[in-house]
Amino acid sequence: MAKAKEERIQIPLNVPGDPILGYCMLAVKAKYHDPAIELPEYRDNPTILALPAFDRKKILDSMRLGFATGYSESMRRNRKELRMAAIARVSRVWVLLPVHIQILDWIHMGLRGRYVGLQSVDDIKREMQRIYNSIQRGSYKVFGGPQESHSECLPLFSLPGLGKTTAVKMVLRTLPMVIYHDEYKGRWLGIKQAVWVFVTCPHNGSVSQLLLGILEWFDLYLDTKYIEELGDRATSGDLIRKVVRVLGLHYTGVLIIDEIQNALKAADRTELIEFLTVMFNAKCCAFICLGTPIAEKLLPNYWLQRRVSSGGVLPKIVPFELGELWSVFAHSIIALDFQRNAFDEREANELIIKLYELSAGMPAIAKLIWRLTHYLGIYLEEISKEEANKMGIVIGKVTPDLMELAATNGLGLIEGMLDAIRRRDREKIAALTPLAEERVDEYLADSFVDEAARAALDESAAATEKPLAIVMMLLDLGVPQIDAEECAREAIAQLGDVSLKVLIRRAIALYEKSLASVEDEGSQSTDAGSETNGNPGDVDTTGRSAKRTSRQSKTSAKPPLP
Repeated sequence: MAKAKEERIQIPLNVPGDPILGYCMLAVKAKYHDPAIELPEYRDNPTILALPAFDRKKILDSMRLGFATGYSESMRRNRKELRMAAIARVSRVWVLLPVHIQILDWIHMGLRGRYVGLQSVDDIKREMQRIYNSIQRGSYKVFGGPQESHSECLPLFSLPGLGKTTAVKMVLRTLPMVIYHDEYKGRWLGIKQAVWVFVTCPHNGSVSQLLLGILEWFDLYLDTKYIEELGDRATSGDLIRKVVRVLGLHYTGVLIIDEIQNALKAADRTELIEFLTVMFNAKCCAFICLGTPIAEKLLPNYWLQRRVSSGGVLPKIVPFELGELWSVFAHSIIALDFQRNAFDEREANELIIKLYELSAGMPAIAKLIWRLTHYLGIYLEEISKEEANKMGIVIGKVTPDLMELAATNGLGLIEGMLDAIRRRDREKIAALTPLAEERVDEYLADSFVDEAARAALDESAAATEKPLAIVMMLLDLGVPQIDAEECAREAIAQLGDVSLKVLIRRAIALYEKSLASVEDEGSQSTDAGSETNGNPGDVDTTGRSAKRTSRQSKTSAKPPLP
């Protein structure tokens, strides 16, 4: 057990650092909505009334606004480096699809199913005593009503890169993570309600590390000490019982276990089966299992035997086919256009078809291709029309040819990716997607950002070459640096793009003129001082006399002309 503690990785989700959930409220103080809008069995339950009311339309509207990606046509006029930076927004395009509505419905219903009939220990004691008193008076009643015999569970399996984890996180962002309850109807509750807990199975498949990660989630976000409480001799059975107890103690609504195939592929997967079985029977929370088709193949009989999906199985998340849903998704991506010139509606339809061909309907690959396309398009803005014609592209505009060239350059870095896309081998594409995302990020940084930096340095060097030469010449003549820089700037401002020799002569003339002006001011100051008994303060109370004296001391030696 000690070794498992030392080796565990970041299994609890880093919520503040997550690109989707990072802006959600980690913890809130309970505020109870109108019970009249809930079913009768939910109306006097603080753990349900503290949840957002289930108004599907309003929730979906808030998601659509909350996940909108900022874009304005005026961005086309931005500097190249700003448009380059804005391309990162493509990775943050999240599109609402029917599967999000189904997940939204399941989570809200699953939470209510989890909390229905849930009461504090004191409330249960009072209710039992009331029923018992009634029975003893001759009015027979049962102790409690019918309840579900097991937890609600949603298995959600798909190829990597299709957005199953993103879809669940988008729905979770409509809910607070933790709710603190103080009082309800004048009664003290003092509970910390964990509405959702998100963990990821470690790559090594260790179920012990997964269980420790669940406890660590509570230590991180509820300031508990459950990891410290575990002894070094705790067995896997002890861990399972501890986790189930903690999940119940904090009124956990739904536990999300991502990458569950990692634990199922491991040699000790029987521990995971045991953990899931105990959770099903203990009803300590509802839960969602996210994984690849491998997990689905390893668990079909188990799902059937344990009836884990009483909440219903969602349709599988599969790659897009060319059609209405793909059009909705692709339109959201190509709406982020950072080239100088826009494409029209007919051209947009061509781009949507081309994006499908190049990505095989895989969302993650489609986003990579659109990013690559814009980086390449902005990078090539300075080439000649002849070069553009040879490459078959239009300068400053997205075309199908530019997309194909960008995809070949970027995705060609991953061995087998282009071939898998041509063959529509989506399993191979999904397997290569994490590597593709990593390599494309490196490719864009090395090829374009560095090139842009070098170009910026060259441009800066060219812009400062003449001013620097003028300053160096004046410094050689004994002119103080501040005066040399000022005269160089003024000479260039007056004459513009002329020869360096002419600019140097003008700078020297300006310096000579400034010296003459200082000498004239000095003589006037001396005369005025004589008239006021030699007190310069009586003549200039603003500090100008001291300033002139300082400058005279710097420029007392008049430099010769070249």
